[in-house]
Amino acid sequence: MENICLEGIVVSSLIYKEKSKIVYLYTKDGMVSFRALGSLNEKKGMLPLTTTINHLSVIMSNKAFPRALDYTLLDSYEYIKSDLKKTLFMQYILEIISKLPEDSPHERVFNLLKRILELFKDYDGLMLTTIFMIKMTYSFGVAPILKKCVICNKQNTMYFSIRDGGALCSEHYKRDVFNKDILDKIKEIYYLDIYNESLDRIKDYDMIELFRIVNLYYNNHVDIYLKGASSLIF
Repeated sequence: MENICLEGIVVSSLIYKEKSKIVYLYTKDGMVSFRALGSLNEKKGMLPLTTTINHLSVIMSNKAFPRALDYTLLDSYEYIKSDLKKTLFMQYILEIISKLPEDSPHERVFNLLKRILELFKDYDGLMLTTIFMIKMTYSFGVAPILKKCVICNKQNTMYFSIRDGGALCSEHYKRDVFNKDILDKIKEIYYLDIYNESLDRIKDYDMIELFRIVNLYYNNHVDIYLKGASSLIF
């Protein structure tokens, strides 16, 4: 049986037996776990294989519970790891990745994740995490309706409703909605092409407010529990 080679981002790892680890690698096909045998032995030089955030190419055995045979470190993103705040935001992003449903559009998410990792070099973690979360609503199947009223389909939208999952027109105003400014900013971020367009036009947005709003949106519409969101913005 031939070995397999996978490219991915290390999401997490845990100790396996006495001197080894199980590594969780996010790839274009979803989450893959493998054994990194002897990786706790410093003399074997396997630390990069088990280090969170590292971008790797891994050759592993083609078995139900594979073991790593060799690897190449493609990027360690030291500009993230050398900044505590960026590291915490990146760990939050990886927590979201770890909770994706199996039938998610993994190739699309993997490309988004790699692009976000690249952008950490020039932009702050709060903005990038907010962008990532807004765009990831699609992958969780809860993308907000932003171009028309979620109730009557009219296009003259004025408000953003977390509870209703998107835009509302003036006729369906509710007390707990956000104004058109918030709606427009969420819409712009959701449709922003981060592969070809500059993020500079949104860098002056109140990202703390948007981060809080998108976390509330997740709390209402995504069946996962995310810890530590409040600590990231204080």
